[in-house]
Amino acid sequence: SSSFNTGTVIATPSSHQPNHGGSYDAFLVKFKDCPTIGATINANTPLCQNSTLNFTTTVTSTLTINYNWQGPNSYTANIQNPSIVGTTTLASGVYSVNATVSGCAGPIGTVSVIINSTPASPIASANTTLCSGSTINFTASTVGASTYSWSGPNGFTSTNQTPSIVGATTLATGNYSVYATDLGCQSSAGVVSVTVIGIPSTPTLSSNSAVCETKTLNLSTSLVAGATYSWSGPNSFTSNTQNPTISGITLSGSGVYSLITTVSGCSSSTGTTNVVVNPIPAAPTASANTPLCVGSTLSLTSTFTAGASYSWTGPNGFTSTLQNPIINSALPINSGIYNLTVTTTSPVCTINVSTALITVGANPVVTSTFTNVTCFGGNNGQINITAPSNNNNIYTWDNGATTASISNLIAGTYNLTIKDTIVRCNIDLSFIITQPQAFI
Repeated sequence: SSSFNTGTVIATPSSHQPNHGGSYDAFLVKFKDCPTIGATINANTPLCQNSTLNFTTTVTSTLTINYNWQGPNSYTANIQNPSIVGTTTLASGVYSVNATVSGCAGPIGTVSVIINSTPASPIASANTTLCSGSTINFTASTVGASTYSWSGPNGFTSTNQTPSIVGATTLATGNYSVYATDLGCQSSAGVVSVTVIGIPSTPTLSSNSAVCETKTLNLSTSLVAGATYSWSGPNSFTSNTQNPTISGITLSGSGVYSLITTVSGCSSSTGTTNVVVNPIPAAPTASANTPLCVGSTLSLTSTFTAGASYSWTGPNGFTSTLQNPIINSALPINSGIYNLTVTTTSPVCTINVSTALITVGANPVVTSTFTNVTCFGGNNGQINITAPSNNNNIYTWDNGATTASISNLIAGTYNLTIKDTIVRCNIDLSFIITQPQAFI
């Protein structure tokens, strides 16, 4: 037998050549040469799962080429540059391609592919609600041997697994994302939401200081939307109202009062105001020339208080701002209680005092009759004074008599003063007793 080069045998019945000189026939056999196939195979490896794996094959032949791809996970393909969309780690391994031209197979090309798994999404956490000026502390859960990439509001970025933002402002409010990357493959984002609450501004306090002891101290501050208030001060004073008051303040209420406002758990700096409580000056003494008679001058008097203003009120609509006012020609309607308010300026204190009951009495009411002397040189003249039965009068005659009526009078002028012992009003009367002329 004979050995032949492999190839395609070309023989037809007509190519048979009889052998006239021997015992066998001869055939003409022609073998077809296979072309040389030069192929280069590549792939975009390594890559991450869920990516697209792209193969490329470069062939030098100009003839029509058939391709036969094989790979992991029962992969096959018959195009020059196939792809695998949405790869998994099962696609890792060696891929081979066999190029065939006109029935002639070229050398098998291979490429090794690595598909890396995508890291799990890290769990992002932080102190999610905090006050302006505080530190935000972020944490990403550990995901393999990953590196981390944070991003967030106000241009925040970090490659630390546990970054921080010191002195955070309200601009740091928002969503923060963190990605884990392992072997070039990036996870989906872990997200945490952070709220930074602004700190209320330092409150401005006011009061009606200085005040006098026993009066009401009024404390106040501006309204802050959604705020709670925390006041403190002398004598263990506390209050949670916006504008508290202290009735009947004492001298020990003097001192510094403080206020902190809080909004959503975030507290302001402390605002303060100083309060002065002054002692009440000695009360002035008010007096009047009471009782007095109709037509007399009513004099109201007050002891002097340095720097004070005076305000008198009384019956019949009486008012005055003088220290010592008067009422000329007083009448009974001016009787009653007169009140005096004295206000000092340093300290600012108001003092109220009252006078005793002021009585404006009427003059004594009397009737009188008289009898003249009947004979010249006689002494039988009389003067009779009649008063109401409830009178309290004192009678004083210029002849020394003290009775209401006098008799045995000679001709002449007689003067009488009648004084009411209750209201101390006096009335002066004068009587002339006449006599007949003497006989010649």
